[in-house]
Amino acid sequence: IDRGVEKTVWTTIVDSVEYQLITWREEKNPQEHPFVSFAKGGPFTLPMHKLDFVAHTIYGGDFSKATSFVNSLTSSSTIWLADISVGETAGALSLPELPDVDFELQVKEQKARLMALEIAKHQISEEKYALHDQIPEPKQLSEWLLEEDVPLTYRVEELWPSLGTIFVVAAYKAGKTTLLMNIIRCLIDGGLFLGRFKTTPVSRNVGYLNFEVNENQGKAWLKRLGIKKQERLFTWNLKGFGSPLSTALSKEKFIQALIEKDIEVLIIDPFSGAYRKGSTNDNDEVKDFLLQLDEVVRKAGVQEVLMAVHAGNDPNKPRGATTLGDHPDALWNIAKSDAGKTRFFKAEGRDVFLAEEAMSLSLDKITLELNGKTRAETAGESFGSLVMDFAEKHPDCLAGDFESGITGKNSSIAAARKKLVKDGLLIETQDGTAKRYRLA
Repeated sequence: IDRGVEKTVWTTIVDSVEYQLITWREEKNPQEHPFVSFAKGGPFTLPMHKLDFVAHTIYGGDFSKATSFVNSLTSSSTIWLADISVGETAGALSLPELPDVDFELQVKEQKARLMALEIAKHQISEEKYALHDQIPEPKQLSEWLLEEDVPLTYRVEELWPSLGTIFVVAAYKAGKTTLLMNIIRCLIDGGLFLGRFKTTPVSRNVGYLNFEVNENQGKAWLKRLGIKKQERLFTWNLKGFGSPLSTALSKEKFIQALIEKDIEVLIIDPFSGAYRKGSTNDNDEVKDFLLQLDEVVRKAGVQEVLMAVHAGNDPNKPRGATTLGDHPDALWNIAKSDAGKTRFFKAEGRDVFLAEEAMSLSLDKITLELNGKTRAETAGESFGSLVMDFAEKHPDCLAGDFESGITGKNSSIAAARKKLVKDGLLIETQDGTAKRYRLA
């Protein structure tokens, strides 16, 4: 006995072949361990289950008969190895009577089960993707062109086509929720989004699925927005809760809630909170979720959807499945400057394009506006203030001191330093082969 495990060696002869069998059992569990190691004899050299041993040595490989035999010994609490070792041949064992098995019937039943499984998989696939009750009739081009043209309209001028889906892509803490708060105010009260783009306010209501911000903080931020028609916003505070888009039952309940609240535009913050199916890298699973979201929106009579999505290693692309970049009508992107102090906005999609511009945050710390500056111009300003601060603290410093003492790209720091010298705000003096800098 070693550490409470008892080792037993059995020697038996089956059909004139000697086997040495080893089994183990724990003191607290007198049942034999189901595996046997064959130390010598016979063709077996690896550990083998008792069922395999019985099938091969006694029943010539017939596992159905071996199963009946082992089950009969188990039900009568017989130690099967002891029984085997009693006799010198298989004929010496008292073998149970085995019922005749209708294998042909079993094959038919198994085949029917497999066919049913394949049919079920096919039907599930159809339910996921076909939506056959909603597929419209095809249109012949010659007749289609005779129909009256419907002018292209925008929920947000130049940025958000009517009846379109928008994904806002941004890195961690880049300002997704702040941007969403800005669009919520414009959707309800109208006005210029980012200080420039005319927004058509909803005639019904806005729904906001908030998975990101805790309820108290979200309330404080919405209060700072100063929304006038407050009755037109319905917020689901879901941080720490499940997603209403996760199961068939929850989706049906959510559809009814959207209808009851008369939601015209739905905002989801963020995708990772709403998606609870599995890996966000699985294209099939994510596409299935997005199609189901489209179905919820269609059944509830929602016109437009805007959803925040976390960026991956590439700040311009959604993190996870590639279908996240393909599905929406347009992507809005928020990115940080090298210094991390400035946010940039750009948009691209179907009938949507806006080159990257810097955003400014108003004194209320919630209102965002485009200021027309490029990344290069903003970098110069951002690093300019950092260079000025550094020169004030380290008078007569060398050019390399700026680069080692300021976090950021060396090229951006050098560009800011040269511009400050040109503008007369920084004095450059020659010190041998080196150059030194101090404030003007």
